[in-house]
Formats: sequence, C-alpha cells, structure tokens
Amino acid sequence: MRFELDMIAGRLTDPQQRRGALLDVLLRQRRIMGAVWYDLRQTDPTELISRLPGPALDRTSLRDWLQAMVGSLDRQGDLRESNCPDIRNLTALCVVVNPGDGAEAVVLLSTTNSTSPPQSELLSLQQLAMAYEAADLRQRTLQEERRTQLSAALLDLCCQLSQSNTVPEACQQLSEQLQQHLGCAMVAVGMIPEHEVAPRLIALSDGLITDPHSTQVQRMEAALAETILAQTPIAFPAFDTALPSPALAHRRLAALHGAEAAVSTPLCNATGEVIGALLCLGDASRLLTKLPQAFLDAASDPLGITLQTVRRNAGGRLARWRRTLKLHATQTRLAVGLIGLILLAAVLALPVPYRIASGCRLEPTTRRLAPAPFEGLLQTTHVAPGDVVTAGQQLATMDGRELEWELAGVIADQQRAEKERDAFQAAHEISKSVMSALEVDRLRARETLLQDRLQRLEIRSPIDGIVLSGSLDRRENVPVSLGQTLYEIAPLDQLRLEVEIPAVEISHAQIGQSVEIRLHGLGNALEPGTIKRIRPTSELRDQRNVFVAEVTIDNRQGRLRPGMQGTAHVVGDHHPLGWNLLHRPWEYLQLHWF
Repeated sequence: MRFELDMIAGRLTDPQQRRGALLDVLLRQRRIMGAVWYDLRQTDPTELISRLPGPALDRTSLRDWLQAMVGSLDRQGDLRESNCPDIRNLTALCVVVNPGDGAEAVVLLSTTNSTSPPQSELLSLQQLAMAYEAADLRQRTLQEERRTQLSAALLDLCCQLSQSNTVPEACQQLSEQLQQHLGCAMVAVGMIPEHEVAPRLIALSDGLITDPHSTQVQRMEAALAETILAQTPIAFPAFDTALPSPALAHRRLAALHGAEAAVSTPLCNATGEVIGALLCLGDASRLLTKLPQAFLDAASDPLGITLQTVRRNAGGRLARWRRTLKLHATQTRLAVGLIGLILLAAVLALPVPYRIASGCRLEPTTRRLAPAPFEGLLQTTHVAPGDVVTAGQQLATMDGRELEWELAGVIADQQRAEKERDAFQAAHEISKSVMSALEVDRLRARETLLQDRLQRLEIRSPIDGIVLSGSLDRRENVPVSLGQTLYEIAPLDQLRLEVEIPAVEISHAQIGQSVEIRLHGLGNALEPGTIKRIRPTSELRDQRNVFVAEVTIDNRQGRLRPGMQGTAHVVGDHHPLGWNLLHRPWEYLQLHWF
C-alpha cells in the first residue's frame, strides 16, 4: 500500500485532489468506514475534504465529536485513537500531517472489537501521512529549483540588457528574449517618457513599429496604460477564474490579435515608481500557468531597474552631466541645506524692532451735550448724526405755542390780581391787599420764566464739531423732558486713537513708543503717532482681553471721523528677528508645559 500511496501522491500536483485520492485508497480497506481531512492552520479545525458515506456517519453529532477531538491534538505529529460515544464499535484514528505550509489532520473511522485492535489501520494512516508529506516536500523542492532557474534566467537577461546603448535596443532585446523563454506569440514593451504620464510602445517581438498611430499600437498602449494605472499584473482571462477580470483593454487586444490570453506586468525602478510595462500575448495554456505568472511577478523590479539604468546611461554629454548632478544630488542638497541654515541663522540674528499688531478705533477727545431747555414738544430737528456743525448753529426748535398760550393767561391773571390789590387797598383791607400783592409777584415771576423759555426755543450747538448721536433726528412734535440729551457733539480738529493691545503683549508696550496707523477706507497710512497713555486695567472688546493705549491724532484737515477702525502696529524695542518670531510659542510652552 505504501508504494500505491507514494505513486498517487507524486502524480497529483493539486493538494485537494491529492488528499481525496489518498483517502479513497484507504477507504478500500474493509474495516475503514469513513475519513475526514482537517486543516489545523486556524484556531478552529476546518474540513478540507470529507468521506462519510451514509446517514449513519454523515450527521452533526459525529462531526462535532470529530472536530473536538482534532482540536485537542498536538500539532507536532500526534497520533490518537478514540472510541465514538454515539456508535458502538466505532473508533476514530487520527494523525497529524505536517506539510511545509502548516499542520493538517486525517481522521479514519474504523469498526473494531476487543479481539482485533486497529493496528493495520493505524499503519495505513501513518503511511498516508508520510506519503503526503513526502509528495509535498518533492513539490516544494521542485518549485524551489524552478525559482532558482527563473532567478538565473532573469539575472542573465538583466546582464544582457545592461549592455545595450539605448532604451529601444534594450526593449527590443527584452521582447525577443521573453518570447523565446515564455513561448508566447508576441511580447510588447512600453516605457513612460520623462515628464509624461502615458506609456509609449517601444518594442515588439515580431518586428519594428511602422505606424505609431495604427489600431494595433493604440490597443497595445491602452493595455500597457491599464497595467500601469493598476500597478499590478493583469491577465485576461484572470489567473483566478472565480474573480471577474477588469482588463477591458487586454480583452480587446486579445480579440484583435486572435490570442487566447493577454498577460502584462508593470516595470518599477529602485524607488518603486512605475516607469513602464511589458505585455505578452499567446495561448492560455502557456501564459496562464504558475510559471509565467511567477516569472512576470519576479521580473517587474529587476527589469525595471535595468531599463532605468540603460535610460540613465544613454544620451550625450549634456545628458551625462545632468545625470551626474542627479547622482550627487544628496551631497548637493546637504551643502545647500548647510548654507541655507547658516544664512537663516544670520537672518534670524538681525536686530529688528518688535511690532505689536493691534486693532484700533477713533474716538473724540471731548464730548458736549445739547439738552432740552425745558419740558415740552420738540417742534422740528435740523441735523442728524454724522452732520458737521459750527458753534451757534441751530440744531432743533422747541414748540412755543403752549408757552405763548400760558404766557397770555399769566398776563391776564396778573392784571386781574393787580386790580384786586388796588381794590383791597382802597377798602383798607390790608390782609387781602397783601395776599393780592403776593399773587401779583408770583405771576410776574411766572411771566419772566415763560419769556425766558420763549427766548430759548432754538437749540444751538455749543462748539464746532460733528454730531455723534441724536435719537430724535428728523422727528416733529416729540415730547421731551427737562435736561434730556438731544444731541452729542464732539470736536473734529483732534481725535483720540484707542489702540487695542492684546493682553499677552502689554509687557512690550510703553508710553512714548511710536504707532503706525492704517485705517479702513483710507488708502494711505496716517502719520505715525505716539502713545500718550495706557489705561491701567484691561477691557473686553470683541471677546478679546486687551489694554487700551491712547494716541492723539491731528484732524485739522477733517478726513477722519469718530468710529473709524483699522490696524495699528506699536513699534517696540529692537530684538533679534528670531526672538520676534519665536518668543510667543516659547512663552506659550513655558506657561503650559513648564
């Protein structure tokens, strides 16, 4: 039986077919009822092939028992015998098989009794394991020999290509050598020109390229581009027939040439960058086997590096000089980097004034109010916020009709009281005469007050300036109270610039420092000012904690208005440029990390 097992294991190359054939040989023995082959490479054993005929053996409880028994095996050649708990006189014989790529287990189900132990079945099981391991070892040895031959052939091909003077010559030699080695109908080689992305067909194994715009060349370049874009070998039909093939360009090219298969692989340089591709057309029996597939996978990088070397060595004196520069690019970059660092250090050491960028806003230096002279109705207004006014200019007019009516009544009451006083004096009624005289005095005082109010009906500006606010602008017959602020007026000849210095920069700002000013809406920057005062407490403006520095701005030309905003740069002390750029991150690290 060992000879038969060795013959079957050596004849079959597919592992699954080999397992099934070996189990079929053992099942011919009279006492062996069934067999299962397990894969032990994973944590839980999985069935690779099963021979459990009949409903008595092919049931879930038996399979679970077998799987549990196999799961408890030692992976290093363990041999075990166990009786089935559900079926009488049924024994499971198990052996571990160790091929080169992992552990497997074979289980035989044999009928036994107390008078006939399963010695022959155990021997057969061990012979099966040895035959399978020996066949696997022979197959792996053969594969290693093929890989060695493949490496030698690839090395010889690269040596021949490296002796070529030009890239087309090397590509032509490559296509011819591959056609002979693989036995295919046609081999095409394409390269990506420098500073381009699309490949160009360089060489064909069956001759020169006569028309670069022909359908054949375009189809080949499309297939080469398909491989380069995928950056992986492509085959039509696919190597794995269970997966769909995305090689549309390969399929069209094979149909154009009447070939059964089209196989391509990218060519990569030493850095892994794809610089070209090679394409093979021919019979599926030659191209879709493991040997061509392994050869193309292994040849991608060596052939690409060799062709890149040929391209680098080709060309005239100018090209060689350019390649020399590229060859010494590392040293050149190092020297340039050192020089750059020295220059950078020198620049960072230059003393420059530290400039604090801040927001700013114009405000008036003083404010004057124009209040209502008495309680009454505001008849009309003559100015609005933003209007420029002069001292004495009429701002608004109070309604005097009620005052005139009241004044007429007061005068009439006064005349009546005087007559009553005279009548009481003539009648020698002294007390009533005194009371009437007091009433006359009261009415005269009221008359004087009303006369004064009638003279102040016109509300005028106290100073030259601009109207900042006035909530009653352009309204008529609006009731106002005594002292109510109608207008707020500020002078324009001099304004106060409020510079909003960030709180983190206040330690670098001092009174007397120069301030460069640029306001929104003005094309030119203003004349630099000087900090006159820094308020002692911080303020919250626009959700930022700032200290306000005051700068006096001359506005005799009248270009500026209160409320204008812009940016200001406080020119501080001189520091090295590196300190100006890096002191903020350093202070942040000191605050939060040290």
